[in-house]
Amino acid sequence: MARSQSKSVDEKYVYDQIHHLKDMSRGELGAGGTTLSNKQFAQCRGLDETGNWSHFREDSTGAGSWTLNQSRTSNTVNEITDITETVGASWVTPVYSRAGNMTTMPQPASPACSPVVNCRSADTPSAALWAIAVRRAETGDCSGSGIGRLNV
Repeated sequence: MARSQSKSVDEKYVYDQIHHLKDMSRGELGAGGTTLSNKQFAQCRGLDETGNWSHFREDSTGAGSWTLNQSRTSNTVNEITDITETVGASWVTPVYSRAGNMTTMPQPASPACSPVVNCRSADTPSAALWAIAVRRAETGDCSGSGIGRLNV
């Protein structure tokens, strides 16, 4: 179905020396499995010494230029304390409970979607809400409440 709609859905991943994901690109994988053509999407993450994202970049079109370029800072208990953008939409800086649980997740502000995902639902794990938020950001589809079970 993807090919019939001229969509390339092969993905290539690059990891650092301790197996953290650094780069991800989506396009059409070449015969040798090392090159991508017809790029349609890419992401790049930089990690600090404790494994927190120090920067995050995204090319949502595959055109070769970043459509989102963020810097992130974290405190000594690994909570994100600031997200700044030099390119792209502003993201909400997360909020944490006194126990250290994230109660508001970072998410791009979008005119079509609510800019904040609230994680206080007892039935939906935070990872499921994050997956819903990411999917909505990628597709622009904000239909439904976004609250539900994610089968992983």
